[in-house]
Amino acid sequence: MPSNLEIKIRVQGFSELLKKMEGCDCRFTALISQKDVYYRNDRGLLKLRIQEMGNELIFYNRDEVSSQRKSDYHILHVNEDAEDYFARIFTIDVTVEKTRQLYMYKNTRIHLDTVTGLGEFLELEAVVTTSEEEARKEFDFLFSRLELGKYISIRKSYSNLLKEKQP
Repeated sequence: MPSNLEIKIRVQGFSELLKKMEGCDCRFTALISQKDVYYRNDRGLLKLRIQEMGNELIFYNRDEVSSQRKSDYHILHVNEDAEDYFARIFTIDVTVEKTRQLYMYKNTRIHLDTVTGLGEFLELEAVVTTSEEEARKEFDFLFSRLELGKYISIRKSYSNLLKEKQP
């Protein structure tokens, strides 16, 4: 099962982060509208990601407590009828809608997310490809370059943050 190292922080706009990304080989990849439908599941998080470039059913386990936030995940590509199909099988827990500016630095994804009902966030996801040590180097470089230590890390998914807002 693939894994990545990650962090999520709440930000007030992206301009400061974009300036810090200049000159460090961070390249803009895409502007993506995503709808994530989370289903009730006792073994981890299960979500259907609906987006222009294809739908994915994503299952992942993540340590929400550790400072070394690591996720193990599995992705299954599904067709455009997946949302209706899965709604008949699973109980929907919450739906998250966001616009994501995707940047890449080597094997690390930089997400600048605007989440409906929550605001703006930055996520780093350093994908473990050759070794966890290499992923850690990329992650630590960006953490330092973007000065993320001054922010409070959020150890919850957008789905959990939205559920906490519900009455």
